Amino acid sequence: MWFLPNDSYMSQYVQKRDAYYPGVGYPAFIVAHKVNWSSSFKEFDTFMEDFKESGTLYNFESWYEDFKDYANTNFKTGNDTKMQRTF
Repeated sequence: MWFLPNDSYMSQYVQKRDAYYPGVGYPAFIVAHKVNWSSSFKEFDTFMEDFKESGTLYNFESWYEDFKDYANTNFKTGNDTKMQRTF
C-alpha cells in the first residue's frame, strides 16, 4: 500500500497477506447512524441483497436479519404496522 512505510508492521502484514491469501480481502463494516429501522426495512433489505450478491465478498456476516426478526416479533413491525421507536 502506497501510504504505508515499507518497514512498518502494517506494510509487512499486507505483503504477507497478499502473498499467502491473494483471494481474500480485508474486513469491512457498514455503519448507519440515526436510522428509523422500521420504516427503512424495505430499503435496507434491497441494500443487503445487492451487497451480498455483488460477487466481491469472501464472507458476509450480518446482524440485520436477526434484528429484523426480533423487531417484527417484539414490536409488530411486519407489513402494515410500524414500530414507533427509532433505533
